[in-house]
Amino acid sequence: RLRASVKPERKQRARAFWKQFLAHAPLTVELPRASHPELESRAAESIFFDFDEELARATRSFASAHDSTLFIVLSAMFCFLLASYAEQEVVVASYPLDMRPHGFDHLVGCFVNLALMKATVRPHTTLGTLVGELTQQRRQVRPHWHFSLRDLVHVGGEIDADIEKSYFSVFFGETYLNTRPLQLDPLDVRYVNLPWSDEFDR
Repeated sequence: RLRASVKPERKQRARAFWKQFLAHAPLTVELPRASHPELESRAAESIFFDFDEELARATRSFASAHDSTLFIVLSAMFCFLLASYAEQEVVVASYPLDMRPHGFDHLVGCFVNLALMKATVRPHTTLGTLVGELTQQRRQVRPHWHFSLRDLVHVGGEIDADIEKSYFSVFFGETYLNTRPLQLDPLDVRYVNLPWSDEFDR
């Protein structure tokens, strides 16, 4: 049903949109890396932090004042950090989308696609400015969320790049992992600590 909903002309419009969207934008974020041999591991690392009630309320209020969402505000902060550490004016990051069709909530499976956010951070750019730009951008990309960027970005393709080393390496998402106990009565569900490691693939 999901594939059938994507007509050839709709796919062509999406391809043209993303190709223009990525024109002149660096697909990689060149974060600085330590040169010491013992510190050259590219293993993933998780950094957890909490928003207390006061900070969460202030952030939601900021989002509302800019006719945006909490996700966009946090995305803008993330892009500011990326641009600063990489010393890039333009950064491109990906974020996951739930592509499960209506009426298929009961099916187990991975109905996920990636969309992109492109942030331009200049010396005079403020958080409010970037939030406004990303909010407008999200409205523009929404009609093209169905398009698989693998069809556009690959070695020797229309955009010649290694997809695994491009925007896919900088990812922003939200999760409720381990924040709430899972209730599956009458089963006894217990938390298992599975730390990230070199072998963990994203």
